Amino acid sequence: MVDKTLPTLGSGIAVADADLFLTRQGADTDDTKIPASALATYQRADGAPQNSQSADYTFVIGDAGKHIYHPAADTTPRTWTIPDNASVAFKVGTVIAIANENAAGAITLAITTDTLRWGSSTGSRTIAANGTASLLKVTSTLWRLTGDGIT
Repeated sequence: MVDKTLPTLGSGIAVADADLFLTRQGADTDDTKIPASALATYQRADGAPQNSQSADYTFVIGDAGKHIYHPAADTTPRTWTIPDNASVAFKVGTVIAIANENAAGAITLAITTDTLRWGSSTGSRTIAANGTASLLKVTSTLWRLTGDGIT
């Protein structure tokens, strides 16, 4: 009989198959316990955790796979910046979602030296209140933007 017990990488993280699909077991939901060596193959089993921002903000490597939320209580327009690949090397395939709540100030999504492409246009974009967007990194220096409420 084959032993179907999943090996673990510590902190309750189990290796589920050859693709190293990692999940948390039990009540522990602290992402900081995932070994750095496993981050490259870690797939979230709990959706896209929220990072609420009510200030100008520059994305960090920890935002990969999350949604960045601009709450309605913050009616001030904000600038959120995608850093260049040389300073923050998100992996190709990284997805970051953006939700700009009803009544929130507009978000200017800025790009530094890399390229942000929305349709055939490039450069910074504005996400209006009630707008949502998704960023997908398709090459080392190219991001694609999709969503609604974007100009």
